[in-house]
Amino acid sequence: MHPKKQWIVTGVKTSIGWPTVDTVVEFRGQKLLLRPETDKHAPSLALEFEPPVTFEAAEVIILEFLSVLAWVEKSKIEATGFFGGSHAFGVGKSPAVSSINPHFSQTICLTRSNQRRAWLLRSTERR
Repeated sequence: MHPKKQWIVTGVKTSIGWPTVDTVVEFRGQKLLLRPETDKHAPSLALEFEPPVTFEAAEVIILEFLSVLAWVEKSKIEATGFFGGSHAFGVGKSPAVSSINPHFSQTICLTRSNQRRAWLLRSTERR
């Protein structure tokens, strides 16, 4: 019997542009799914995992990714809560500001050149 895969999902509030289509970003060997804002759902981030990864470990991966992105962009990103389940469901929308950006780049963390960003990327690759 194969271990059952699970999803962890968080809503995202940020002034950083967010993709307008489902976008997969690899981070520390995991594939994070960035989901756009829709009429009914807030922007969100999801991660599929299976044992031995725990819900708490998956939450840490998401928070570290958001921290790196916030650091690189010098802006705030807020995870609005964590939810788990058998699929990557949408997160209900609150009356927040839209953060869709058709120019989102999943390579942004890899293309910035200043020392602060280079140090941050080196430190995340060591884990």
